[in-house]
Amino acid sequence: MLLLVADVEDLKADFDVPASGLIIEATSNRGAARGHALIEAGKLKRGGFIVAGSTYAKIRTLEATDGKTLTEAGPSTPLYHWL
Repeated sequence: MLLLVADVEDLKADFDVPASGLIIEATSNRGAARGHALIEAGKLKRGGFIVAGSTYAKIRTLEATDGKTLTEAGPSTPLYHWL
């Protein structure tokens, strides 16, 4: 049903904008931030920054929920760890 609605309403995410999404959980240990995130729009690339409120962190690695290391994450990509 979800695929039918997405096809009929022509729902598409924008790839050409800075990434935005939800940070589900985040921790900081000795200056290294780590967390779980879900990208809603745009592309999140290694070497970029994550900003949440007044806190920010540089992305050193992106790891998918299946354990694979990614160089970039697009819309609807769940990220397990980002450092």
